[in-house]
Amino acid sequence: MATKKKPRDEAGLDRQIGVRLAPKDYDRLEGLAVHLSVSAIARAALLVGLDIIEAQPGVLLGEKPRRRP
Repeated sequence: MATKKKPRDEAGLDRQIGVRLAPKDYDRLEGLAVHLSVSAIARAALLVGLDIIEAQPGVLLGEKPRRRP
């Protein structure tokens, strides 16, 4: 029996997570999704947030983000 082929994802996106959001947070995403999908906006927000957290892990403990020089 032949194996079932998966559609190829050109962007190399092969991992998926599920995140529950409050209605007001989802509304914020939808408000930004004029030219891009909600998924694209959420992915961009995740990447920007990860950059900040990696550079300044203290933001998770309530520290204010420092500006980059």
